[in-house]
Amino acid sequence: MAMFGYRKEFSLHRDQLSRSIVPYVNAARAVVTDTSHLVVIFVAVLVVVDLFGAVVWIYLKRFSLCPLSVLFALSSYENL
Repeated sequence: MAMFGYRKEFSLHRDQLSRSIVPYVNAARAVVTDTSHLVVIFVAVLVVVDLFGAVVWIYLKRFSLCPLSVLFALSSYENL
């Protein structure tokens, strides 16, 4: 029971609020979608670049185009 015999109708307010919030929800959805697409593209580019580097390194070692030299050699293991 209302205090002064007046009962407020919230259905009109609810409809107006739902119509006014739709652009913000759509904008947030677009931001999330665009961000997730950018993250997926970034990770895919990282994977492709890493795979390309691995393939180039394998071919360089296979055909001896990049000779691997010994950086140091141990003649004895007494002091270890």
